[in-house]
Amino acid sequence: MNEIETKQKIRINGELALFIALHLLSIGIVFFIICDIGITPVQGLSYVLSTISSWSLGTWNFIIQAILFIFMLLIVRSFNISYAVSFVTSFLYSFILDFYVAIINITVTNNLEISLLYIAGYILLCIGVAIFFICGAPLMPYDMFLRELVRVKKLNIGRAKFVFDFCCVFLTFFLSMVAIGRPIGIGIGTLIFALFVGPTISIIIKFLNKYFEFFSIFKDKNIVSST
Repeated sequence: MNEIETKQKIRINGELALFIALHLLSIGIVFFIICDIGITPVQGLSYVLSTISSWSLGTWNFIIQAILFIFMLLIVRSFNISYAVSFVTSFLYSFILDFYVAIINITVTNNLEISLLYIAGYILLCIGVAIFFICGAPLMPYDMFLRELVRVKKLNIGRAKFVFDFCCVFLTFFLSMVAIGRPIGIGIGTLIFALFVGPTISIIIKFLNKYFEFFSIFKDKNIVSST
């Protein structure tokens, strides 16, 4: 029975799925920015830096991921092809993110429109992240840094993720208060995303695993696709 179900699944290339996920993530982030009620914890710092400088959101996103990538290499003291693909992916993501920042021009005028746009962005982000974790292709440096840190230092993944997100939110809050005098990039939307993203992604992963089968050329064997 399992063999029959597997054959009926739609097979998708992992790298293609990854490329689609990058677009979903980018559009979701732009929707969150337009709503202005808080974006994801890991994107907040990039957003603040892009707001107070002449460099774009995508540029700062890449710079931060590059820094995390370097720290990751210092921690693991090794290098493989999945790390290289992860770095290239973050570079590509920066261009895609800036592309959607430039072309998406939506105005929200009331709480209903804000709520609907936030929900749309939330769904797109959750789908994108879910694809990232099951497509078999290497993660971006944000997630790969955390995963490798947990693996090498033998940390609890839940606690490590909480500390990482808390540090991102704190830095976003501190920098925005120092530079602008008010918090930007964090808000009720950030809290909602942090609380519900895990369960939502789990549901999406179960659905995708039921109907799709991903195969990757640059397979990251450390990614569990049966969540």
